[in-house]
Amino acid sequence: MPKLVFAVGGTGGHIIPAKILRKELKQYEITFAGIGLKPIEGVQTVTLTGANFSLKKPFSSLLKMAKGVYQSIKLLKKEKPKAVIGFGSYHSFPPLLAAYILRIPYILYEPNRKAGRVNRLFASKALFTALLFESIQDELKCPFKTIAPLIPIEKHEKGRARIELGLDEDKLTLLVFGGSQGAQSINEAMMRLAKELPSSLQVYHVCGSQNDPSSILETYLDCNVKAVVVAYEKRMDLCWSAADFAICRSGANSVMEQIEYSCPAIFIPYPHDRDGHQKANAHYAKTKVGGSLIIEAERLTIKEVLSLIESKETMQRNMDEYKLSRKAENFHTLIMGI
Repeated sequence: MPKLVFAVGGTGGHIIPAKILRKELKQYEITFAGIGLKPIEGVQTVTLTGANFSLKKPFSSLLKMAKGVYQSIKLLKKEKPKAVIGFGSYHSFPPLLAAYILRIPYILYEPNRKAGRVNRLFASKALFTALLFESIQDELKCPFKTIAPLIPIEKHEKGRARIELGLDEDKLTLLVFGGSQGAQSINEAMMRLAKELPSSLQVYHVCGSQNDPSSILETYLDCNVKAVVVAYEKRMDLCWSAADFAICRSGANSVMEQIEYSCPAIFIPYPHDRDGHQKANAHYAKTKVGGSLIIEAERLTIKEVLSLIESKETMQRNMDEYKLSRKAENFHTLIMGI
């Protein structure tokens, strides 16, 4: 059985696409390897030493990274993979550098509208870079393929999805979330707006595992807003199916899910994103797709929410037209062809 190594780690935005791709490559033996990678049930994983390079601790971070590269070289010599697939972030650096040193072919996956530093570093020597957003190849100057999103899409009848989430079956639904870790600024913005939300709207709010759902729910109830508040939600397919609108961060997966489910959104990009990925993603979704608005959490007012509601049909039509015009290939098919 041919082998592949997935250079992956970090947040769900990197790991979830890797897990989806693994399921589509059943004829391969696949190992996940990355800095600090936690064990994944049913997946062969290798945790590597390493760190994000720090100017405050340059020698320490370089030493850790060198150790991770050494571990990766040993792994690749042992596994002899057909290729290494890099999913971005510093977590993927050691296996990619090891592949380059050993002259093992590698492919990159770049889900953002603005490429990350590791992918920019390795793009020129990659077999190709798999892109979700068109025109980013101008920045990377490398061989590329535009691929279909690696996101879990399972659509449900809207009313049934709402019932499963504990919502009213026939009421307009606003989905609010801030990524897997939550977003305090989005939580605070919604608490500020709760008293102004129209009575026709109900809210499904994923507040993050580090926040208290009960206090947020109490605010909604005090303002006579029908709401369900949870710390974490595994079934985002139900959430997107139930929602008419969304307020969320603009990570690559969230933007692609928003488009796939044709759900108009207000994107609130993560303000401390050093490479500007989320701002670039949100800008693309607004200007090229036409299915969203962009604003900072502190500036979010009821005006934007009402504008989202009023623009629902136009935004949905724009997203549907975008999906029809998109020319994308399946990533697993491209890998099988190398």
